[in-house]
Amino acid sequence: MACASLDPRSGSSCGQCLGSKVTNYVLGYLQTVLWFLCFIGFVSQTETTQSKEFVMGVIAGLLMITFAIIFVVGLHKDRRSYIKAYLIFCAVMTIFLILGFFVNLFTQPARIGLRGFIGNLVMITLNIITFIAVRAFSLTDHS
Repeated sequence: MACASLDPRSGSSCGQCLGSKVTNYVLGYLQTVLWFLCFIGFVSQTETTQSKEFVMGVIAGLLMITFAIIFVVGLHKDRRSYIKAYLIFCAVMTIFLILGFFVNLFTQPARIGLRGFIGNLVMITLNIITFIAVRAFSLTDHS
């Protein structure tokens, strides 16, 4: 059952705003740029490029950038399958981000620091907002 206040089919103003194509364009481009900047920051500050963490980080970063680009292309070309693929990816990525955040918070709190703590919260919040907006957009009929 969909939340009535965020469901654009119910006629609510919040659902209509989140379900608009312009909102999704802004969030799609913002996600693409932010994932790219996170990827560049990760690659530039890693000391050793031979570690398993580095390889997994590069693979995850490229995967995030790829799906963000797929979402933007899906918006431009009106490909519903691209948008739904990004919706599934966003849900899975948000779950992994939340789990990783809590695992790091409880096992290595000194390693995260205040900057990492706030950065992770912003990333999780942006993913949740993007998920809600993409879901609202996919529920509306844009034909």
